[in-house]
Amino acid sequence: MAAAGKRRNLTLNDFQKIANDFDIKDWRVIVDKTKEVLGNWQEIAEKYGVPEKSIKNIRERITENKKRTS
Repeated sequence: MAAAGKRRNLTLNDFQKIANDFDIKDWRVIVDKTKEVLGNWQEIAEKYGVPEKSIKNIRERITENKKRTS
């Protein structure tokens, strides 16, 4: 699925453009809440038995995306 013409590495500006296109007023709140919840990834993954290698790979992607949307 593409967003703002991209499939990966979206920036905060990309999310803002999408929000403007769809008239989403509180888009920044949505982005911030999503980042907050993703901060719990490891705890949730461990609770449900996600393999450690997958936890690590996904955690790295989450970290990269959080930096890009700060």
